[in-house]
Amino acid sequence: MIPYADRAVGRWFHTSGFERDPGKQLESNLRTFPLRLTGLRADGWNNWDLSLYKTFSLTERAKLQLRAEAVDALNHAHFSGPNTAPTNTLFGTVNGTIWSEQRKITVAARITF
Repeated sequence: MIPYADRAVGRWFHTSGFERDPGKQLESNLRTFPLRLTGLRADGWNNWDLSLYKTFSLTERAKLQLRAEAVDALNHAHFSGPNTAPTNTLFGTVNGTIWSEQRKITVAARITF
């Protein structure tokens, strides 16, 4: 296992201990465990949603509320799990993202009376 700090998208785990030649693979490889729990190998979620608001009194009955909301405020990428097929040329690499959304910032004003 590669230490967490040394992981990269191009090399998620050590691939040197696996037989990569398709001609030397077993005839029937039963791989139920990795297929069911591929999410355990993926990187964790790092998603920060922030919201700020301030309410001002305009008159005795009217109020103004200013809001700022940010979805995925730090704009971190969410990568899919690594490729676990030893005969694939992308074995041991992460080659996709789970969530294509990027940072969204909304600024709004609301008047209540």
